[in-house]
Amino acid sequence: MAMPLACPPIAMPGAPGVKKRAKRRSAISSRGQMRFMSKQKGGVNAAVFIEFVTRLIAGAKREIFLIVDCGPAHIAKKTRAFVESLK
Repeated sequence: MAMPLACPPIAMPGAPGVKKRAKRRSAISSRGQMRFMSKQKGGVNAAVFIEFVTRLIAGAKREIFLIVDCGPAHIAKKTRAFVESLK
């Protein structure tokens, strides 16, 4: 299933017809289970990405293979240190 490159506008509570953008992170398993996290304010930085990964691996019984692009949050020193701490 192809994921869209940009987040489409979503309706938010408040004034009728007002649309805002939300940052979303999602993962899907080989069995079709989906996990996601939404963020309404600010950008996605290393701390947000690490929070998503931490939630993703919580309670995992098997290895997780995470495929990411070279976005700044994915290659930040803080993220690399977090990944190393998992080994």
